[in-house]
Amino acid sequence: MVCMTEKERWLHVIDGGTADRLLFWPKIIGKSYIDNQQSPFCNMNLREIYDYTGCDMQIYLTPCYRLVYGDCAYEERVEEGVMYREFITPSGVLSGTLLYDPVSDSYSPNKQIVTCREDIEILTYFFRQTRAEWDVHVWEENKKEYEELGDRGLCVSHVCESPLMDFLEWYAGIAEGQYMYFDYPDELEELFGEMQRVNRECMEIMCRYSPADVLYITENTSTTVISPGQFEEYCQGHLKEYAEIAEKYGRRLVFHMCGQLQKILPMLTDIPNAGIEALSTPPLGNTTFAEARKYLPDKALIGGTCALTWLKDAEKIIEEIALYLGEMEDYHGVVLGTGGMIPPACTPDTLKQVREYVFSLPVK
Repeated sequence: MVCMTEKERWLHVIDGGTADRLLFWPKIIGKSYIDNQQSPFCNMNLREIYDYTGCDMQIYLTPCYRLVYGDCAYEERVEEGVMYREFITPSGVLSGTLLYDPVSDSYSPNKQIVTCREDIEILTYFFRQTRAEWDVHVWEENKKEYEELGDRGLCVSHVCESPLMDFLEWYAGIAEGQYMYFDYPDELEELFGEMQRVNRECMEIMCRYSPADVLYITENTSTTVISPGQFEEYCQGHLKEYAEIAEKYGRRLVFHMCGQLQKILPMLTDIPNAGIEALSTPPLGNTTFAEARKYLPDKALIGGTCALTWLKDAEKIIEEIALYLGEMEDYHGVVLGTGGMIPPACTPDTLKQVREYVFSLPVK
């Protein structure tokens, strides 16, 4: 087989092929992983970490759209580790907070913005006034980053999250959001319709303008959060709409689904997307490469481990990887990954050892 560049490997495998070697991608995004390493790694940038470990790389580009809010407004500020969010409309203001976690370098909801039917109606009005438009300045920065990366890795960019998952994760919370799902179905149907319209606009812009090699829908799907029936009622159709837009533009679209997926895998079969990312094994997920391949024979599968795998020493990690890869008849469309963000406890030296094993495997 002809030796490929790293970008060529990525694209070939995401298109369902088998590359000249197996790909291995530890998911390192942002500063949290690097900041929690010992010297000299804590002084490296993302690309230097990837170069040291020799692993395959993805670089995330900022989405090249912005949202405009009509007669509404969105305000966000951070004070002493607390992010305050306000959705301002003529009929009311929705307020919520997120708390900063320095280990993960991220914010998680503390006070949700939607707590009752009236809040749903206010949020619906907010999204009804919202439009997406091309951000030319971000697009210009995207082009520079894409050119700087060259063939060293894959450029990807996030687009959106489907309305039901977005609502539960960022607006209402899982428990209260589920109560509202049953108490106010008509109101949520209207809200989700407006959210989906905005998402379609974002998808159109990203497909037209983003230089990214692959676009991601960051679903965070798991049947520990929603039921298979809820996925079928809302998410399946919404994801299919995004995939059809991507297909129209000839763009590769991957769904980030990091939880327990067994019962929804059959519902992904007819969606024209390229694959799923963060496929997670037990105990955090419930799906292996071999099990997912039964339902998704033509889609790329990225992941195949889980975060707990990467808390072990290199020898134990390799044993687990060998077990799951050994169940596969071939490696077409397979990228070995960390099944989500790589835990900082897994050092670059451990990643280097695992990479040496993975790259030594014969192609099949």
